Amino acid sequence: KGWSDALPQELAENAALYLYQSGHNPAYQYTARTLAESFRTRIPQKPVLNSEPCYEQMGYSRLAYGRHRREDCRRILWTSLLSGACAGVTYGAHGVWNWYKPGMPENPVSGEGFLQAPLCTDALGLPGAEDFAFARQLCERWGRWDFTPCPEVLLAYREEVPAARSGVRTVLYLPTAAPLPLADTLSVQKIYFIDLETRKTLPAHCLYKAGVLHLEQAPCYRDALLIIEGESSC
Repeated sequence: KGWSDALPQELAENAALYLYQSGHNPAYQYTARTLAESFRTRIPQKPVLNSEPCYEQMGYSRLAYGRHRREDCRRILWTSLLSGACAGVTYGAHGVWNWYKPGMPENPVSGEGFLQAPLCTDALGLPGAEDFAFARQLCERWGRWDFTPCPEVLLAYREEVPAARSGVRTVLYLPTAAPLPLADTLSVQKIYFIDLETRKTLPAHCLYKAGVLHLEQAPCYRDALLIIEGESSC
């Protein structure tokens, strides 16, 4: 059920994993974080997966004017992973799931409705799928799939910037370039940005002052990952 964690305990006891849906309504995209957090702490513990995030080029639900773009999907991807849904996130391209072609009869709108889909032949080439593949490549390169949320490393923007530890790495997703104050408990042996638009690795600079690790603004025009490697991050 979209935007909901209302799972009866008798079903949870027999579940193999927890699925949640952050969905296609722009007003509820914050549930990519809050539902991951909720299911991650649920007893019994199970793998958590965001099974239906916003789809690339899908119109906003309830026929609102607007579409979810590549960067919207990328934000939900990393927000979900770093907030507790480390079993995975699905990718959807509007026009593929319904194989939209010219001349198809119009489906009656029931419940939530969406703007007309792109042709399936066009939707197959939407670039957002590459962002999801890149996330997998990073996890394989690191040899880790488990992320433990650690919002305490942030001294500001905790609701906007998801943070999680995985082995010796602390990974932060930065939707917007901005200076960040971080807790000085982080052991920083190596620190760098990954520009998620270009996938380039860029240097990051920080300064310890008065018990705060001051991170300089990322040299990116869109979103980025901040990677901090250090022994105390495990």
